[in-house]
Amino acid sequence: MVYLSPPLGGAGEIQDGRGVVALPRPNHLRAQGLLEYALILVLVAIVVVVILAVFGPAVGNMYSNVIAQF
Repeated sequence: MVYLSPPLGGAGEIQDGRGVVALPRPNHLRAQGLLEYALILVLVAIVVVVILAVFGPAVGNMYSNVIAQF
Protein backbone atom coordinates (compact mmCIF):
# COMPACT_ATOMS: atom_id res chain seq x y z
CA MET A 1 0.00 0.00 0.00
CA VAL A 2 1.44 3.37 -1.02
CA TYR A 3 0.54 6.47 0.97
CA LEU A 4 1.79 9.98 1.59
CA SER A 5 3.24 10.53 5.03
CA PRO A 6 4.19 14.16 5.77
CA PRO A 7 4.55 13.78 9.57
CA LEU A 8 7.18 11.00 9.50
CA GLY A 9 9.40 11.51 6.52
CA GLY A 10 8.82 15.01 5.34
CA ALA A 11 6.34 16.64 3.02
CA GLY A 12 5.43 14.63 -0.03
CA GLU A 13 7.62 11.56 0.42
CA ILE A 14 6.04 8.41 -0.98
CA GLN A 15 6.32 5.40 1.31
CA ASP A 16 5.35 1.76 0.76
CA GLY A 17 5.75 0.32 4.27
CA ARG A 18 9.41 -0.62 3.79
CA GLY A 19 10.74 2.92 3.81
CA VAL A 20 10.94 5.91 1.54
CA VAL A 21 10.68 4.96 -2.13
CA ALA A 22 10.92 8.29 -3.92
CA LEU A 23 10.03 11.93 -3.81
CA PRO A 24 7.48 12.98 -6.41
CA ARG A 25 9.11 14.87 -9.26
CA PRO A 26 7.74 18.25 -10.27
CA ASN A 27 6.14 18.36 -13.71
CA HIS A 28 8.87 20.54 -15.20
CA LEU A 29 11.49 17.88 -14.39
CA ARG A 30 9.42 15.21 -16.13
CA ALA A 31 9.08 17.45 -19.17
CA GLN A 32 12.81 18.16 -19.14
CA GLY A 33 13.59 14.44 -19.24
CA LEU A 34 11.17 13.92 -22.11
CA LEU A 35 12.71 16.82 -24.01
CA GLU A 36 16.21 15.38 -23.51
CA TYR A 37 15.11 12.03 -24.93
CA ALA A 38 13.49 13.80 -27.89
CA LEU A 39 16.68 15.76 -28.60
CA ILE A 40 18.77 12.58 -28.48
CA LEU A 41 16.33 10.89 -30.88
CA VAL A 42 16.56 13.84 -33.30
CA LEU A 43 20.36 13.76 -33.13
CA VAL A 44 20.43 10.02 -33.86
CA ALA A 45 18.05 10.52 -36.80
CA ILE A 46 20.27 13.26 -38.26
CA VAL A 47 23.36 11.05 -37.93
CA VAL A 48 21.57 8.16 -39.67
CA VAL A 49 20.48 10.43 -42.55
CA VAL A 50 24.03 11.76 -42.99
CA ILE A 51 25.51 8.24 -42.97
CA LEU A 52 22.97 7.06 -45.54
CA ALA A 53 23.65 10.08 -47.73
CA VAL A 54 27.40 9.43 -47.64
CA PHE A 55 27.49 5.63 -47.87
CA GLY A 56 24.13 4.93 -49.54
CA PRO A 57 25.30 4.83 -53.18
CA ALA A 58 28.29 2.61 -52.36
CA VAL A 59 26.14 0.14 -50.42
CA GLY A 60 23.60 0.16 -53.25
CA ASN A 61 26.30 -0.66 -55.79
CA MET A 62 27.65 -3.51 -53.64
CA TYR A 63 24.15 -4.92 -53.26
CA SER A 64 23.54 -4.69 -57.03
CA ASN A 65 26.84 -6.50 -57.74
CA VAL A 66 25.96 -9.33 -55.35
CA ILE A 67 22.50 -9.72 -56.88
CA ALA A 68 23.96 -9.64 -60.44
CA GLN A 69 26.24 -12.60 -59.62
CA PHE A 70 23.27 -14.89 -59.01
